Amino acid sequence: MWSPRTGLPVFAPPKSKASRRTVALSPVVVEALAAHLAAFGAGNDGVVFHTMRRTPVSRVLGGDYIRSAVKRAGLSGITWHSLRHYHASTLLSAGVSPALVAERLGHDVQTLMRTYAHVIRADDDRVRAVVDEHFGVSAEDFLRTEGPRGVPFIGPDLRKCSGSTSTPRTNRRVLATCGFSAKEPLTCGKTYVLLRASARRYAASRGLSAA
Repeated sequence: MWSPRTGLPVFAPPKSKASRRTVALSPVVVEALAAHLAAFGAGNDGVVFHTMRRTPVSRVLGGDYIRSAVKRAGLSGITWHSLRHYHASTLLSAGVSPALVAERLGHDVQTLMRTYAHVIRADDDRVRAVVDEHFGVSAEDFLRTEGPRGVPFIGPDLRKCSGSTSTPRTNRRVLATCGFSAKEPLTCGKTYVLLRASARRYAASRGLSAA
């Protein structure tokens, strides 16, 4: 901030309690900062980024720097805040916990979710992929209409007998036992695959074996 007494920039406490936080740096950032310091050294008062006179970079001058870099890159409309927004969006898209991202940015989780809701909604494809990977099934599995030999009938077989227009019966008792509604038919194979995949994962998490 600027001192009203001298008209010169001075160091002052951050504007809020959340502004005082420790931010972990990735190795590539540490290496870049080390290379910068090796080439230019620290400025007055130990600042990392400084002018040719080794004075701290003002907000106005910093804005000039990024506008020049954006122009050379053939881009437009990018500010310092755009870099912060990009960083948060990248972390959320990579699956980093919103709580950790909020802490890194100095936000509360509610503010983060409101600001970056569009990023989270855009990850629908990744969410579907995670679900598919969890159950470990393929489209072919879902098209099956019967389970392996010896597996009880737990859903309506959607196939119809040759020359028949009637739909095979539904085992309502077993459907109810499994928590399914007879009004929402599931193929036997589909139900078996889902239940078996869940059983195997549960057994593995408990150190058990599931045939």
